[in-house]
Amino acid sequence: STIPSFTKGLTAKAERRGVSLRQEGLDREISVLTDPALLGKALRRLLENAIEASSEGSDAQIFCDRDGKDIVITIVDHGCGMSEEELSRFGEPYWSGKAQGLGRGDYLAKRELALIDASVEVRSAPRRGTTIAIRIGGAR
Repeated sequence: STIPSFTKGLTAKAERRGVSLRQEGLDREISVLTDPALLGKALRRLLENAIEASSEGSDAQIFCDRDGKDIVITIVDHGCGMSEEELSRFGEPYWSGKAQGLGRGDYLAKRELALIDASVEVRSAPRRGTTIAIRIGGAR
């Protein structure tokens, strides 16, 4: 499976919210030995959250690049961002920074990524948005 297949359908969701979905580096021939279903579920969850967090008129982004023997997939939103306290709770079950959130998306994504030995780094600041970098080893 390719990363664009995981993001299929999210462009329309972004457009309905007035958000542009920018994708770069997803068409490169990079392969990694991992479970494509788990990776795909995690990427969809995180990208969907990025779209929901992004302000109307802004964009959500997903980039893929190679760093030595690692693949780095970066998801960026330009939403309200998170405070240090909120950031410390990222991925905690049933905690959400969204009024209507159930707190399952980030939690499940982190678990799915842990199952494929991917590392997750989250950076965020209030009024600046959030950047999530997913690092997967073993690129070929």
